Amino acid sequence: MEMVSRILATTSEISLKGGNRRWFERTLTENVRSALSDLPVASVTRPAWRVLISFRESVPFAEAARRLATVFGIGGIRAVELEGHTIDDLEAHLAPRLEKMARGSFAIRCQRSEKRFPMTSPEIERAVGAFVHERTGWPVDLDNPDLTIHVLVDEKGLFTWTHSVPGPGGLPVGVGGRATCLISGGIDSPVAAWLMMKRGMRLDFIHFHSVPRTDPASLEKVVDLLRILIRYQGRARLAMVPLLPIQEQIAALCPPELRVLLYRRFMLRLAELATR
Repeated sequence: MEMVSRILATTSEISLKGGNRRWFERTLTENVRSALSDLPVASVTRPAWRVLISFRESVPFAEAARRLATVFGIGGIRAVELEGHTIDDLEAHLAPRLEKMARGSFAIRCQRSEKRFPMTSPEIERAVGAFVHERTGWPVDLDNPDLTIHVLVDEKGLFTWTHSVPGPGGLPVGVGGRATCLISGGIDSPVAAWLMMKRGMRLDFIHFHSVPRTDPASLEKVVDLLRILIRYQGRARLAMVPLLPIQEQIAALCPPELRVLLYRRFMLRLAELATR
């Protein structure tokens, strides 16, 4: 089990925003803290277009990544090591860990957001690549390496990682306002709800049912679906509304070809009343 003390996550399309960017970043930070609330989080900071999460003690990377994968706005999720502030520091910290890495061809990829660092990205890649090759004898393969060691030069220091888990992308839940979503026991409405959350909306839900004419188990199915959806936004309100009396009146008084249309019309009207 991989244990980590730091996770670095990219911030998807938030980095493209202008005047609202700080608000989006604050909201994302709050959502990250909420997702990791019962883990020993020491700090959540926002260096440049990333989120850096530091833990007071090591945590399982798989568990932390699973939770972060429900935070909209997060891109790649990486277990990182802080290697100091110089190339010498990086090499000294990296050397004892090379034996535990997969053997085979390798490549070094560098990103440099701290432009005051005295070496360029290609120079860092060549220097670290030469060090790894000298220590291990592994061949360099820049096109299809068995192992890629990533280096990030940041104002906080030099970070390294070897793999990344994809996040959900999108915008942080909360920046797109609040809405009410009609949800059924099928697949279409939960998918629509998930996509709205991904665009930053926080949702409450209404389910219209026809119990006892329909199976009461359908109500539990909706609750189960909602338990999955709220992983991505936190708590939500759910209203269970009996539609059967209205359906019976429509069936008794209206032409059969108009019944479904009228059912849906009343659902929308009731949902609108519920949001006032």
